[in-house]
Amino acid sequence: LLGSFGHDWANAEQLKPVAVRHPVMRWYARAAEQTNALRAADEIITSAPMTGAIRAFMNLAYNIYLIAHHGDGQAMADIYLRRLRSARTDDFTGALFETYAAAAFLKAGFKLVYEETARRSTSCVEFVATWPATGERFSVEVKSRVNDAAASAPTEGKKDAKRLRVGAKLVKALSKTAEHTRVVLIE
Repeated sequence: LLGSFGHDWANAEQLKPVAVRHPVMRWYARAAEQTNALRAADEIITSAPMTGAIRAFMNLAYNIYLIAHHGDGQAMADIYLRRLRSARTDDFTGALFETYAAAAFLKAGFKLVYEETARRSTSCVEFVATWPATGERFSVEVKSRVNDAAASAPTEGKKDAKRLRVGAKLVKALSKTAEHTRVVLIE
């Protein structure tokens, strides 16, 4: 995954204090710290429990692999990688959830064509998923309701339901041009 992000970018991030690194590099640092703490001096192979940091890093790595090698090709993986590298938290969070959505369709056996790789004059969905057995196509739009990776989880109460803004996300998703049956995923 670090090679996909680019060695220069990863090395520059590793020079920063862990607390201000990009989220992916914080996951990597935490995973390395946890693994090194469990490694005996003479061991080559390390066994360690799965942690949140390790799971997040490995899931993103696998999602990028699936998109690059089983989706519409490296062009879309490169678009996601560029958005994931962004210093803007909303770019990162949105792109992260889009990689999870694309990977879920790929794991289920769908073929994907990414709308973002083709220049269009109108707004478009993230990708079109085709079920190979029937040829049925779905226009998939992905929205993330939490734009800040550091945002706290909502608590109970009416004020919190208003903060979710699911309706606004759905309206925005439905305003996109879609040629096929819509699938809207809201994180």
